Amino acid sequence: MKLKTNMTPEQMMDPQLPLKVMVWTSKKEYKTGESIEIFVRGNQDSYARVVDITSSGDIIQLLPNAYRKDNFFKAGVTYKIPDKGDAFELKVTPPYGEDNVMVYASEVPLGGVELESIGQGLIRYRGLKSDLATQSRGISMIGTGADKTAGAEFYEATWSLKTSQ
Repeated sequence: MKLKTNMTPEQMMDPQLPLKVMVWTSKKEYKTGESIEIFVRGNQDSYARVVDITSSGDIIQLLPNAYRKDNFFKAGVTYKIPDKGDAFELKVTPPYGEDNVMVYASEVPLGGVELESIGQGLIRYRGLKSDLATQSRGISMIGTGADKTAGAEFYEATWSLKTSQ
Protein backbone atom coordinates (compact mmCIF):
# COMPACT_ATOMS: atom_id res chain seq x y z
CA MET A 1 0.00 0.00 0.00
CA LYS A 2 1.33 3.45 -0.88
CA LEU A 3 -0.49 6.43 0.56
CA LYS A 4 0.00 10.14 0.02
CA THR A 5 0.07 11.85 3.37
CA ASN A 6 0.65 15.21 5.01
CA MET A 7 2.27 13.53 8.02
CA THR A 8 5.75 14.46 9.13
CA PRO A 9 8.40 11.71 8.92
CA GLU A 10 8.23 11.36 12.70
CA GLN A 11 4.46 10.86 12.61
CA MET A 12 4.80 8.28 9.82
CA MET A 13 7.13 6.21 12.01
CA ASP A 14 4.47 5.69 14.70
CA PRO A 15 4.51 1.90 15.31
CA GLN A 16 0.74 1.97 15.88
CA LEU A 17 0.16 2.86 12.21
CA PRO A 18 0.08 0.33 9.36
CA LEU A 19 3.47 -0.54 7.85
CA LYS A 20 5.27 2.49 6.41
CA VAL A 21 8.82 2.73 5.06
CA MET A 22 10.97 5.72 4.16
CA VAL A 23 13.91 5.61 1.73
CA TRP A 24 16.36 8.42 0.94
CA THR A 25 19.94 9.28 0.01
CA SER A 26 22.22 11.93 1.50
CA LYS A 27 21.71 14.15 -1.57
CA LYS A 28 19.59 14.28 -4.73
CA GLU A 29 22.31 14.68 -7.39
CA TYR A 30 25.46 12.63 -7.95
CA LYS A 31 28.36 12.79 -10.43
CA THR A 32 30.13 9.85 -12.07
CA GLY A 33 32.31 7.89 -9.65
CA GLU A 34 30.63 9.23 -6.51
CA SER A 35 29.45 6.78 -3.87
CA ILE A 36 25.77 6.60 -3.04
CA GLU A 37 24.47 5.62 0.39
CA ILE A 38 20.83 4.65 0.68
CA PHE A 39 18.94 4.92 3.96
CA VAL A 40 15.87 2.87 4.89
CA ARG A 41 13.65 3.14 7.96
CA GLY A 42 10.30 1.57 8.79
CA ASN A 43 7.76 1.94 11.56
CA GLN A 44 7.39 -1.84 11.97
CA ASP A 45 9.69 -4.83 11.63
CA SER A 46 9.75 -5.77 7.95
CA TYR A 47 11.46 -7.63 5.16
CA ALA A 48 12.52 -5.48 2.22
CA ARG A 49 13.73 -5.65 -1.36
CA VAL A 50 15.66 -2.54 -2.45
CA VAL A 51 15.97 -1.92 -6.19
CA ASP A 52 17.31 0.80 -8.44
CA ILE A 53 15.29 1.55 -11.56
CA THR A 54 17.91 3.17 -13.77
CA SER A 55 17.30 5.97 -16.25
CA SER A 56 17.43 3.32 -19.02
CA GLY A 57 14.70 1.27 -17.31
CA ASP A 58 16.85 -1.58 -15.98
CA ILE A 59 15.74 -2.88 -12.58
CA ILE A 60 18.80 -3.71 -10.47
CA GLN A 61 18.26 -5.37 -7.10
CA LEU A 62 20.55 -3.69 -4.57
CA LEU A 63 19.45 -5.67 -1.52
CA PRO A 64 19.52 -8.51 -0.83
CA ASN A 65 22.63 -9.14 -2.93
CA ALA A 66 25.59 -11.52 -3.14
CA TYR A 67 27.41 -9.58 -0.39
CA ARG A 68 24.51 -8.82 1.97
CA LYS A 69 21.70 -11.33 2.04
CA ASP A 70 19.97 -10.07 5.20
CA ASN A 71 16.89 -8.06 4.26
CA PHE A 72 15.18 -7.91 7.67
CA PHE A 73 14.78 -4.42 9.12
CA LYS A 74 13.88 -3.67 12.75
CA ALA A 75 11.24 -1.03 13.43
CA GLY A 76 12.51 2.48 14.14
CA VAL A 77 16.12 1.74 13.13
CA THR A 78 17.73 3.65 10.26
CA TYR A 79 19.72 1.28 8.01
CA LYS A 80 22.42 2.35 5.57
CA ILE A 81 23.16 0.54 2.31
CA PRO A 82 26.04 -0.15 2.07
CA ASP A 83 26.94 -0.12 5.77
CA LYS A 84 30.07 -0.82 7.80
CA GLY A 85 31.19 -4.36 7.16
CA ASP A 86 29.55 -4.59 3.73
CA ALA A 87 31.95 -5.76 1.01
CA PHE A 88 30.44 -3.54 -1.69
CA GLU A 89 29.97 0.09 -2.70
CA LEU A 90 27.34 1.79 -4.82
CA LYS A 91 29.11 4.03 -7.38
CA VAL A 92 27.60 6.25 -10.07
CA THR A 93 28.17 4.88 -13.58
CA PRO A 94 26.32 5.34 -16.89
CA PRO A 95 23.53 5.49 -17.90
CA TYR A 96 23.01 8.95 -16.45
CA GLY A 97 19.70 10.60 -15.72
CA GLU A 98 16.97 10.03 -13.16
CA ASP A 99 17.11 6.86 -11.10
CA ASN A 100 14.37 5.69 -8.75
CA VAL A 101 15.33 3.74 -5.65
CA MET A 102 12.35 1.63 -4.61
CA VAL A 103 11.78 -0.34 -1.44
CA TYR A 104 9.20 -3.11 -1.40
CA ALA A 105 8.53 -4.01 2.25
CA SER A 106 6.29 -6.52 3.99
CA GLU A 107 5.76 -7.88 7.48
CA VAL A 108 6.42 -11.37 6.08
CA PRO A 109 9.26 -12.63 3.84
CA LEU A 110 8.83 -11.36 0.30
CA GLY A 111 7.94 -13.56 -2.63
CA GLY A 112 10.70 -14.81 -4.87
CA VAL A 113 11.43 -13.17 -8.21
CA GLU A 114 13.53 -14.38 -11.12
CA LEU A 115 16.82 -12.51 -11.23
CA GLU A 116 19.93 -12.81 -13.38
CA SER A 117 23.50 -12.08 -12.35
CA ILE A 118 25.09 -9.18 -14.23
CA GLY A 119 28.45 -9.33 -12.46
CA GLN A 120 30.09 -7.59 -9.53
CA GLY A 121 27.45 -9.02 -7.17
CA LEU A 122 24.61 -7.23 -8.95
CA ILE A 123 21.43 -8.91 -10.10
CA ARG A 124 18.84 -7.67 -12.56
CA TYR A 125 15.12 -8.27 -12.74
CA ARG A 126 14.09 -9.01 -16.33
CA GLY A 127 10.38 -8.27 -16.06
CA LEU A 128 8.20 -5.19 -15.72
CA LYS A 129 8.17 -2.94 -12.66
CA SER A 130 4.48 -3.74 -12.08
CA ASP A 131 5.24 -7.47 -12.14
CA LEU A 132 8.07 -7.01 -9.63
CA ALA A 133 5.70 -5.37 -7.17
CA THR A 134 3.14 -8.15 -7.62
CA GLN A 135 5.70 -10.92 -7.24
CA SER A 136 7.26 -9.23 -4.20
CA ARG A 137 3.86 -9.22 -2.50
CA GLY A 138 3.74 -13.01 -2.72
CA ILE A 139 4.25 -14.72 0.60
CA SER A 140 7.10 -17.17 0.35
CA MET A 141 6.53 -18.92 3.69
CA ILE A 142 3.51 -19.75 5.83
CA GLY A 143 3.97 -21.20 9.30
CA THR A 144 1.86 -24.06 10.56
CA GLY A 145 -1.40 -22.92 12.03
CA ALA A 146 -1.22 -19.57 10.24
CA ASP A 147 -4.42 -18.11 8.85
CA LYS A 148 -3.86 -18.62 5.13
CA THR A 149 -6.65 -16.20 4.25
CA ALA A 150 -5.14 -13.28 6.19
CA GLY A 151 -3.32 -10.69 4.09
CA ALA A 152 0.07 -9.34 5.00
CA GLU A 153 0.86 -5.65 5.14
CA PHE A 154 2.90 -4.40 2.17
CA TYR A 155 4.35 -0.97 1.43
CA GLU A 156 6.27 0.61 -1.44
CA ALA A 157 8.51 3.65 -1.03
CA THR A 158 10.34 5.57 -3.78
CA TRP A 159 13.20 8.08 -3.82
CA SER A 160 14.37 9.81 -7.01
CA LEU A 161 17.90 11.01 -7.65
CA LYS A 162 19.83 12.35 -10.64
CA THR A 163 23.16 11.13 -11.93
CA SER A 164 25.45 12.86 -14.41
CA GLN A 165 29.05 12.93 -15.71
